[in-house]
Amino acid sequence: MVIAVDKDISAQETVKGPGWHTDPYRLGAGLKCLLVLTGGKHNLGGISGYDAAEAIDENPERVMLVQCLTWGISPYSTLSGR
Repeated sequence: MVIAVDKDISAQETVKGPGWHTDPYRLGAGLKCLLVLTGGKHNLGGISGYDAAEAIDENPERVMLVQCLTWGISPYSTLSGR
């Protein structure tokens, strides 16, 4: 599962724009699932760390959605061998 956002302008990582973050989905093999969160910004408000300076999205509902989705899909991806 790839979760990306449409407002991620992270020049320190790439100059290709927000679409670059969906490359694992577009270029990967096997079963795929892509979720693009509208209005989301870099690192979804601190997923890499609570006080991470690069986290600029201040939407707690969006962060909670990503947390719930990843917790919900994780057991199934490891059990099925995918």
